[in-house]
Amino acid sequence: MVLLPFNPEKAKDSLTVTQAEIEQYRNYYGSMTEQIESIQSQYSDRIASAEAENNATLKEQLIAERDQKIADITQNFKSDEYVEEKIRSDREKQIDLYAKEQEGLKKSLLHEYSYFTYSFTNVQTGEKIESPNFKNESVVYSKSYGKQQNSLLYVDSSFYINVNN
Repeated sequence: MVLLPFNPEKAKDSLTVTQAEIEQYRNYYGSMTEQIESIQSQYSDRIASAEAENNATLKEQLIAERDQKIADITQNFKSDEYVEEKIRSDREKQIDLYAKEQEGLKKSLLHEYSYFTYSFTNVQTGEKIESPNFKNESVVYSKSYGKQQNSLLYVDSSFYINVNN
């Protein structure tokens, strides 16, 4: 979370959607016929009510809304790419929510454990990753891996222990 933060863009780039997932998405609420009949029945009473009240604006709005849902269902059954894009979009939203949650947890962790510091150096690249509050004089334990095999344990300003591996 802190040292290896979640990369939402990398996660989004690695998304895959299988044919089985497309079929499951398509048929989650039944066959195309069943879904269209369900939409029509959901709107028939509301459209009839608007018509009985002589509310032409509401009737037109309900008909347009119903027809849009039917068109969406029809497109779901016509195009794998259309369904795949909807699945990807849903997953990308989930990734964004997860990334936001992780960022909140990271801030909470760094705030709650502000006394915890770290400094890591990649021995191959020389890249250094340090906590914002890192100071060399606050080191209590140090461990090296790779090319350097000695570790230094720093207890206070006057006491060093060199540990050979």
